[in-house]
Amino acid sequence: MRNKYIFVVFLRCYRNFDCAGTCERVQDSDTPNTSDQCDVETDQSGSPQASTDKPYRCDQCDYTASHSTSLQAHKNTHTGEKPYSCDQCDYKTNRLQNLKTHEVTHSDEKPYSCDACDYRASHPAYLRAHKATHTGQKRYSCDQCDYKTNRLQNLKSHDMTHTGEKPYPCDACDYKTTNLGYLRTHKATHTGVKPYSCDQCNYKTNRSQNLRMHERTHTGEKPFMCDQCDYSASHSSDMIKHKRIHTGEKPYLCDRCDYRSNQVANLEKHKRTHTGERPYACDECDYRGSHMNALKAHKRTHTGEKPYPCSHCSYRASRLNGLRAHERTHTGERPYPCDQCDYSATHSSDLKKHKRTHTGEKPYLCDQCDYSSSQLVNLDKHKRTHTGEKPYACDRCDHRTSHLNSMNAHKRTHSGERPYACDRCDYTASRTNHMKLHMRTHTGEKPFMCDRCDYSASQLNNLKRHKKTHTGDKPFTCDQCHFRTNQSSSLERHKRTHTGERPYMCDRCDYTATQLNHLRNHTRTHTADKPYLCDRCDYRTGRADCLRAHKRTHTGERPYECDQCDYKTSRPDCLRSHKRRHSSAAAYRCDQCHFGTNRSDCLRAHKRSHLGDRPFRCDQCHYSSAHAVALKVHKRKHDDSTARFQAQC
Repeated sequence: MRNKYIFVVFLRCYRNFDCAGTCERVQDSDTPNTSDQCDVETDQSGSPQASTDKPYRCDQCDYTASHSTSLQAHKNTHTGEKPYSCDQCDYKTNRLQNLKTHEVTHSDEKPYSCDACDYRASHPAYLRAHKATHTGQKRYSCDQCDYKTNRLQNLKSHDMTHTGEKPYPCDACDYKTTNLGYLRTHKATHTGVKPYSCDQCNYKTNRSQNLRMHERTHTGEKPFMCDQCDYSASHSSDMIKHKRIHTGEKPYLCDRCDYRSNQVANLEKHKRTHTGERPYACDECDYRGSHMNALKAHKRTHTGEKPYPCSHCSYRASRLNGLRAHERTHTGERPYPCDQCDYSATHSSDLKKHKRTHTGEKPYLCDQCDYSSSQLVNLDKHKRTHTGEKPYACDRCDHRTSHLNSMNAHKRTHSGERPYACDRCDYTASRTNHMKLHMRTHTGEKPFMCDRCDYSASQLNNLKRHKKTHTGDKPFTCDQCHFRTNQSSSLERHKRTHTGERPYMCDRCDYTATQLNHLRNHTRTHTADKPYLCDRCDYRTGRADCLRAHKRTHTGERPYECDQCDYKTSRPDCLRSHKRRHSSAAAYRCDQCHFGTNRSDCLRAHKRSHLGDRPFRCDQCHYSSAHAVALKVHKRKHDDSTARFQAQC
């Protein structure tokens, strides 16, 4: 029995006071029994009792200890000496017990188990901290904000977010962190060592904790449950973050603006918006991201992977937040309102971009010209105009483009897919920006205003075109005739009048067009769709520009003036036709006869006389014509006949 008591005293000494040696002897006298190398005492009955005597004092601070070995371990915190090192990695410590605790991480021995879930720990302190995730107890609180935690080490790391201190630097790069564990994890990114592997897939990691979390993706286990909703998580940290949604707690503050976050990782990402740091580089192109998730999402633009499908339509997204934003196009939800106008957005990033239309802020500058943009993605696209890079190629034709969104939109011209539907009329679009522009025809919104006159436009490109009417600048010239324009796209369309190219075909008749919007206008002749209504009379049309021209018949406005005579008109195409009368040369000539004209539509109509093509058919008789105007004149005969018949009745 005596030997058993000595072992118990030794065990308490070893576990509680990190003694390097063993208890060599136990005194047997009338005085309390005291070990030479520990501070465990026993009373005369043999029961152990704690000593309150701490005779060993530190000469550099007010620390006191009950044993010399404890004092020596403490002094190492002043000198920085760490005499105990791990023989399997570069870990060092100033206490032997810390080394023993660390060595368990290599053996994977975890003798301490949680009685509420399957968590196991290598040290009782880790288990105590884990149990607090079940009870919700947070003993440690920050004295500068409302942050609370169940671990002292977490509080120490958090305090550094206020001081800016990052005492753990990487010796291979300029990375610094507030936590030694974060530094060890970071160092593995340099060595590439990932000793922990999943036995069900090829996943590898440099942390055993990450492996445990990953294994739950196979088992589906989510042991951490929210007590306020039905959310469950596979990891305690996810549950802590989730609970802040209910409490509204955002303990992490930016020291340069009023941004707050409920996650320290989000704060780190946000700070890079101030510093401009983009440490994550793509190995296939020159893209750099401010955080790893952005890089992962970007890489999907190379692989084409879109793992997030919409449950309402065939849309798939490469990012989860992209899917959430898309789903709002079905629900109509626009939770982000502008505080300066009635605009609301489906996504917070769209609202930020919109606000720059009020402030005029364009923080992204081109280093090769004076171009500036309110969006980084626009700057990236613009830079390709200097390099000529068009990395995205269509697999069904030879079309190439400089950015992925344009390629996806182009592919829909082959598939005919138009996934975006208007909730006010039967209009559908293949691109979200087309839908946004269309919605303005219902709302009448024209957010882009000219600073030299009272002109306003629903599209920025229209405003840019309009501004050139003030400057008269027409830098794009045709190399086959005297045509000049202020837009490269207009020049491309014009050149088709020389080549005869008409790439846009109607799927209901043999109509072809040089421009996509001409084809759209034509298809409305089949559907009789006329969504644009005049608010002064019963006029309806299938084209927004025709409605604008019609409204001028009410106002008498004639904004288009000839610079060679006093001619004025309400339509730009009429002005162009008029100006050709001042020029003796015919801009458009037939390649089969001597016919010449100053109007491309007249040349097209003339060419039908050679082909015998009569695409304009009357829906009341067998009449057909090569000219749309002739068909209109013919239809008036039916209208007159109907009127005469009704008069006779």
